[in-house]
Amino acid sequence: MNFPSKKIMPRFSLISILFILACAAVVVKAFCVMTIERKEWNEKRKAHTYREYSISPLRGDILASDGRILATMMPQYDVTIDFCTYERTRKTILDDQHRRDTAYLNHKDEIVAGVHQIFPDIDTVKYNKYLDSCFYARGRGCPAFPQQVSTISYPRGQKRNRLVTYMQLCELRKLPLFKYRSSVGAHEVKVRNMPHGRLAGLTIGLFKDSARYGIEKTYDSILAGKPGRCHNEKVRNRIMSVVDQPVENGLDVMTTLDIDMQDICHQTLVDEMMRLNADSGNCILMDVTNGDVKAIVSLRKRKNGQGYEEGVNYSLCGMQMPGSVFKPCSFMVAMDDGRIKMTDGVTIQSTVHTFSPGNSIKDDHAIKGAKWQNVLQIIEGSLNTGTSIMIWNHYKDDPQAFIDGVERVGMSADLKLPLRAYHKPYVASPKDKRRHWANVWDLPRLSIGYSSQIPPINIVNFYAGIANNGKLFYPRFIKGYMKNGQMVQEFPPQVLRKQMAKPEVIAYMQDALRAVVQTGTAHGAASKYVPFSGKTGTANMRIQGIRYNNVTFVGYFPSYQPRYALIVNMQKPSPAYGNMCAHAFRIIAERIMARNQGQRNKLEMPEGSSQVPYLQAGNIMATSRSLQSLGIPFICEVQKTANNVPVWGRPQMDATEPHLMKTESTDSVVPDVTGYGLRDAVYRLESLGLRVQVKGQGTVVLQSLAAGTTIKKGTRITLTLSNERKKKNKPVAPAAPKAPAAAPSTPSAAKSAGSAV
Repeated sequence: MNFPSKKIMPRFSLISILFILACAAVVVKAFCVMTIERKEWNEKRKAHTYREYSISPLRGDILASDGRILATMMPQYDVTIDFCTYERTRKTILDDQHRRDTAYLNHKDEIVAGVHQIFPDIDTVKYNKYLDSCFYARGRGCPAFPQQVSTISYPRGQKRNRLVTYMQLCELRKLPLFKYRSSVGAHEVKVRNMPHGRLAGLTIGLFKDSARYGIEKTYDSILAGKPGRCHNEKVRNRIMSVVDQPVENGLDVMTTLDIDMQDICHQTLVDEMMRLNADSGNCILMDVTNGDVKAIVSLRKRKNGQGYEEGVNYSLCGMQMPGSVFKPCSFMVAMDDGRIKMTDGVTIQSTVHTFSPGNSIKDDHAIKGAKWQNVLQIIEGSLNTGTSIMIWNHYKDDPQAFIDGVERVGMSADLKLPLRAYHKPYVASPKDKRRHWANVWDLPRLSIGYSSQIPPINIVNFYAGIANNGKLFYPRFIKGYMKNGQMVQEFPPQVLRKQMAKPEVIAYMQDALRAVVQTGTAHGAASKYVPFSGKTGTANMRIQGIRYNNVTFVGYFPSYQPRYALIVNMQKPSPAYGNMCAHAFRIIAERIMARNQGQRNKLEMPEGSSQVPYLQAGNIMATSRSLQSLGIPFICEVQKTANNVPVWGRPQMDATEPHLMKTESTDSVVPDVTGYGLRDAVYRLESLGLRVQVKGQGTVVLQSLAAGTTIKKGTRITLTLSNERKKKNKPVAPAAPKAPAAAPSTPSAAKSAGSAV
């Protein structure tokens, strides 16, 4: 058979040519990849083997002046349950599903009871229905607990998953179904935690995903830190993490706030607002020697009318008419200008003085006949007519000089606070083009605290300058930045006015403020233990047709060696007077000075009382340290413990010396906490695994679980407290931080305070 070369060879040649062209194309493509397209292909390779990501920094803490934490980042966990398996093969699906369903159906009651024990607020019936709905829906990634309404996040009312702590997660892992890690997931979430609750919350601020207000917002760049950069790179079939830029954690911000003083101011303000049925109130405590703000509180009545909550930080932004607390500023300006002296005065004909038709100034108390009053008497009695007449007589031809003087002494100065909530004061002026200045109307009203809007922080800062002999500081909220416990940048106190006014003027004003409390409008609130100086004030206003009074007492204590300046301000329906706030001022001053152990021994004790303060049961080691610092002899069964571990016991009086006796108990039974203070009782019971519910205030007088009862962790115990425990032959002055009980203001005191407008 002949070979058909004529048919075969053309085909072979065609195939050869196609093969050669294909090889050439491969070579050309390889050349292009290696040269022209090299950069593009390198980037694609890098995308598969190289992944860049950022490292989130740890947000810094906000600290109190003594280093205690006010806000910090804490890990919490979002727990989810999978009722449908993720396994791929059918055998593993069936096995895993059967094991999971058996664990749930056979132990459902145990699971519900265990969750209720960990979270007592979860209703067992509703939670049982919730688990059934998730189980029969075969859901994946179902929240382990029903979503709850947020109460502290912003905006309030939004739904969120319940987050659990690490200890709660460990307890959950002991329950059936939850112990299967393939079924239950726990996603770690960094949450901003405030160990002391919402104490000073408006000043500290809120951080949730981002900084919202307060110190958190103002110093967000300092607290946030700087993120780092890192990438994963595949090297010899292994993924390696390489840090390109190290992370810089945020710095800690140390504030000037004092937790104990903040707690005293907060609780006292709440108690007094409830007693007086006030709608809102605020309080600021300041160190007069350097301008440090030690406590700041702003409260308002809840919408349901039950109790009080933080609302707007009116201590910084409350643009309110100061009322009679402005009068010392008016006289200080006039005396510093040399236009009047302390001995000058004016004859007051009646309670009403008319400057022009339809423009009258009146006092709230009656004046019979013409009466001559000097400057000291006008301030002491808070006389509106006397103040307005004297300022009008000396400044009617030059009102701008008076307004400039108000700014010169610091009352209307811009404090330039770093917190964004602060609003600088407003004082009416002929130069103000936004409103018409009526000299015969505005000047008399301005002299007694109207025609102006001044936030409480400015008012208390002004009085702090008087207490500090005329040296006025800028209010200080931040001491500095810290890193790893070391101060890296400090902010020293800054002077606003080296001398507010002439030294003799400051001395005159100190005498006048002292007289207000001794014999003037606030004499009914004078303290037996802490002498203080200050001024009452009441500003009338109308809101929706209802007459409201803005009542204030501002001053400093102690009178002769001032340490702190304090303002207490409330808004309530009429009638209301500034001496109401003076009562709260006295309580705070006594409690602050009682807490200050260096000043404690200087407090005057009532006649016939023991020099030994009333001692509560509780941590006898803390009691011994307090008695030792006070120089009071005592006997203690335990001399010292490692790391100041609390030792529980009860005090007994042996002759004249207190005897601190240790109480023997075990961790397996409920201890007797009657007579304990609230903090010691809660600490001891919760450390034993009990859940504490509190009713009332004061010391523990009744506990729902009898002493000696076997402890079952998670059991709820209710403590009933007594506001006052009257004991025979016990001193009036209690131990710190509580202050001696004060007698209520007398009717005569209320009557005398009626002149404070």
